[in-house]
Order: sequence, then structure tokens, then C-alpha cells
Amino acid sequence: MSQRVQRFNKTERIAHWANALFFGLLFLSGMVLFTGGIASALGPGGVAISKLIHRIAAVPFILVVPVMMFFGTPQTTKLWLKELFSWGKEDFAWLSRFAKEFFGGQVDLPPQGRLNAGEKINSLLGIVGCGLLSISGLIMWFSNYFSASTILTAYAIHDLAAATVGAAIIGHAYLGLFHPGSKEALNGMIDGTVSEEFARAHHTNWYLEQINKHSTAK
Repeated sequence: MSQRVQRFNKTERIAHWANALFFGLLFLSGMVLFTGGIASALGPGGVAISKLIHRIAAVPFILVVPVMMFFGTPQTTKLWLKELFSWGKEDFAWLSRFAKEFFGGQVDLPPQGRLNAGEKINSLLGIVGCGLLSISGLIMWFSNYFSASTILTAYAIHDLAAATVGAAIIGHAYLGLFHPGSKEALNGMIDGTVSEEFARAHHTNWYLEQINKHSTAK
């Protein structure tokens, strides 16, 4: 039986799924409010319910994940943020080859750390996108306190950020659920561990760091 390697702690996993749940509710309810055809099909009652769901889900979306990450697991969050902004030649080489891998091709990818370059971009998009969604959403919610031009700008930013983050999540879900080379990564967000073979093949630099830490500790 393959050895398992701890990749994500419990707080990270709960924060990940909480973010996915609340964004999913916001995205679906937002589609109703944004798309005239869906709104017409649901009628006034469906639109009112969607608006209520959107506002209810917005509160934990804005508050829960940041609180969990910065107060529940601050040291891990600090290391995560540091890695997101640490880029080297291997990261750019990984990105240049990943398109072929994404569509099922066979390619040798450069060794990566705990997060590969794609996961770094996905996380950065999530931070910026969710931040813009939160700020623009609050402006739209409390529109009485802002000028008409500010509100119009907020709507445009909100729609663009939702589309960008939504596209990133769809790609993220495809890799985790269906891509043959990446499906093992999903286990990292279920029980926190990945197989030793997966860690060694996809996160070589991080895997070797873990081996060295265990060897030093003995």
C-alpha cells in the first residue's frame, strides 16, 4: 500500500470547501440576477429568492475564509502567501509546458514545491478576484452611500471578477475531478494527504523537503 504524505491541514481543507460552497451559491444566484432569460423563466418569486440567497451567502463568503486562514492556521497561511509570491525559472518552465498536460498530453514538467505554478496562479486569481467581488458587492449592496459612477464601476468589476474566478474554478474542478494526472490532488482536500508517488512526481521539491525534515528529526 502506498505511503500517504500530509499536504493540507484541517483548517485549510474546511476553508477550501467553505469558499467553494459560498462561491457556488453566489455564482448560481448571481447568474439568475445577471441573465434575463433565467430570471424571466423563474419569475418574480425566483428572482427574489435568488437575491436573498446571494446576500446571505455573501456574508460568510467575505468573512469566514479570511478569519479561518488568518486566525485558525496563521503559520500555514503565512507560508502559503510567501510561496504564492516566490517564483523561479522552474515555475515559468512549468507554465510553458502545462497547456499540453492540461489537454491530456504527455510532458515532463519541471519539479515544483508544495504548490505548482498553476496552483499559485489559481490562488492569486482567487485572492484578487474574491477581494474585488467583496468590495464591489458591498458598494452595490450599500449603494445609497456611493455616487452613480462608483456604483456603475462596481457592477462592471463585479461581473468581470465573477466571470474570471468562475472560469478559474471550472478549470480547477476539471483537474481535480477528471484529469487523470491530477485527480489524486483531490484527496489532499478530502483527508489532507496525497500518495507518495503523486507527491514525488508532481511536487518534487516539496516532497524532498519533507523527506529531509523527517530524516533530520530522527
